[in-house]
Amino acid sequence: MGQIIDAVLPVFAIIGIGWLAGYRWGIDEGVAAALNRFVFLFALPALIFRLLATAPIHQFSWPLLAAYFAGQLVVWLVAFSAMALIWKRPMAERVLGAVSAGLPNHVFLALPIVIWLLGEGGALPVLMIVTLDSLVIYSLTLVLMEIATHAGPDRHPIRAVFESYRRSPQLIAILLGLGWALAGIPLPGAVETGTKFLGAAAAPTALFVLGSHLSRARIKGNRAMLAALMGLKMVVHPLLVWLIATRLFGLSGDDLWIVVLVAAAPVGATSFVLGQHYGRFRDEGSAAVAISTALSIFTMSAVILLM
Repeated sequence: MGQIIDAVLPVFAIIGIGWLAGYRWGIDEGVAAALNRFVFLFALPALIFRLLATAPIHQFSWPLLAAYFAGQLVVWLVAFSAMALIWKRPMAERVLGAVSAGLPNHVFLALPIVIWLLGEGGALPVLMIVTLDSLVIYSLTLVLMEIATHAGPDRHPIRAVFESYRRSPQLIAILLGLGWALAGIPLPGAVETGTKFLGAAAAPTALFVLGSHLSRARIKGNRAMLAALMGLKMVVHPLLVWLIATRLFGLSGDDLWIVVLVAAAPVGATSFVLGQHYGRFRDEGSAAVAISTALSIFTMSAVILLM
């Protein structure tokens, strides 16, 4: 129980402070947006680059990544099919619903918890999952959204992916950090110190901003559909990953705990962000993020307790 309190309470305490700041202390959308841009453009890329550039890539457990991705793929396909067959949603909303069920908030919730419990040495599996999701799931999502929302000859889905990469400091940081680690070049002391100092602001600032956003969230959309998507994300996904990791790949110890914890994380902000960009699934995306984040204090605590 002490581990749960030490790992989970700081995360959700910061979210709670952000919620109070948004609800009562004058942190409006403009202030939150400025803080979010600081995290997105500077603090988070610095954190990701340093952790990847100094990570022992050769020691990484590839079965861990396979177990996570297999469970994620099943959940993604089930959610996509349900959005099409049960709720009769158009293509763009099917994709965003599938992303809600299959893409967790691993950067701002799972990663801080793992670092607080295991230290930065435990961050590598989470970062490799983030890399996979960024280079595969996010790219696929952009391609499908471009196909679903732009039928004209002036839009090319693959070009949209490269444009997104070019504009995303996080994706650039992932590629640079992986390249540096694979090259085996030691990170200069000044670079490591500077990125460590800047990156330390990423998690608490992002959690604070998330809390302020939740204070303005409104629960709208089909409740049965939202419940199904969140159930897939926070219950089915971690159970599937646990089964695959233990039965097919024989994972145990920290590797098993980390991969299940990431799978149990709440709905990531990707579906909401892309919904805002494309003008689809906005209410549902916002509600899914808000409700699942509130519930994740119980689901992620349960994973820590059981594992």
